[in-house]
Amino acid sequence: ISDIEKRIIGACLQRDMQVINQIFGIIQPSDFTQPHNGEIYSLILEIVIDGELPSRFEISKRSKESGRDLTKYIGMIDLPLDSYGASLSIRADCEQLKDNSARYRLFKIGSEIVASAQTRNGKTTKELTNYLFDRMLQAMTADQSGGAMLLDDAIKRVDIIQTEYRKADYYGKLKTGFSKLDKILRILPGKLIVVGGYTSHGKSAFALNVCNNMASNNIPILYISIEMDYSDIVYRLAAINGETSLGVFTAGEIVDIHNNLGLQRMNPYADYFHIADLDEANEIQVALICQQHMIRYPHTGLIVIDYLQNVDCERNPKLSRHLQVASIARFFRATAKKLKVPVFLLSQLSRPDRKDGKRRLAGNWDLKESGDIENTADAIVLINKLANDDESNWDAMIHVSKQRMGRKGMVGFHFIGEHVRFEEQLIPGEKIKEYGLG
Repeated sequence: ISDIEKRIIGACLQRDMQVINQIFGIIQPSDFTQPHNGEIYSLILEIVIDGELPSRFEISKRSKESGRDLTKYIGMIDLPLDSYGASLSIRADCEQLKDNSARYRLFKIGSEIVASAQTRNGKTTKELTNYLFDRMLQAMTADQSGGAMLLDDAIKRVDIIQTEYRKADYYGKLKTGFSKLDKILRILPGKLIVVGGYTSHGKSAFALNVCNNMASNNIPILYISIEMDYSDIVYRLAAINGETSLGVFTAGEIVDIHNNLGLQRMNPYADYFHIADLDEANEIQVALICQQHMIRYPHTGLIVIDYLQNVDCERNPKLSRHLQVASIARFFRATAKKLKVPVFLLSQLSRPDRKDGKRRLAGNWDLKESGDIENTADAIVLINKLANDDESNWDAMIHVSKQRMGRKGMVGFHFIGEHVRFEEQLIPGEKIKEYGLG
């Protein structure tokens, strides 16, 4: 580890700004496992920011002025015999250093886990577990960009990612499975899509339909539920894919559920559907589950978190719930960005129907305890239920009310309650106006 750190510092001391800029675009001082090397690198950054080229003399001078004389360590740095130039070798060294740094952090956390489990460090078991979750998450989801980078490096990274996605036909498969909605809603890696609806308006059912459609296209998905347990999800998937109604499953009338037609139809793609049911969870625990899943299934097409208001806030427990929910939403958006995976974040709506009995178009401001969820989300999808005489089967307008990377619009649906199934359909204009949606 020490040798490669010295090589990178030595490359900076060659005073070639093309090489220095390339290194600065990848490496941060915290990436050095030897503290004195990190301090030397920090001084090099400081010198370059001041508009000068780094030298042993200037680094030594500044280290003495700061009260930490690094002259001995600076003398141990050898300049490379051959100029790095803009060759691939410097990039390879930088990437190796980043990998070494990540491994070293994991080693330190592992040692800390063992020590903490033995001593507790004055923390309760829950406090200790959450603290260690947080430490592990920070290590495993650390942003590898290294801060600011050259535009050329950014373009190269984007090209690498897009090449990988194209090989797997990733973009082509990131679809809801509803043709009209897919013409409006764009599901893109790293984006947070908030799916909102009033109670019993089909948020979970809609998300399960999308997950089922995506998994059937051989795209891995992860459904994290902090509301339904795994049996509820299995029953709904069986009803979505078969002829047996949901009520038959929930009443326990199916003797051999494994051979149920709906679940048998899922056999070809069952390995792509992953479920995590949690009685309670905070945002750190949810993010860690996402990270663990992405390590095993890097081309995951969608993660669903069901739902926002059920997530506890571990990082800011003293904030008002209003601000906590906003903080959790921002945390999940950052998680989606780091993991480069689309996330559906389900959210309740808070405002009731109109006093005249007509349902109105749900707005972004209706997101319960919203804080600034509407500003955080990359896209917002609102489910508007249109009342029918038969409350188990009803029409709906699904409204893409915000989208940074696409357009807005509404699509008509019919919901078949006994099969938990959404189907696209044309909603007559007069009906839309009747319920205040036009």
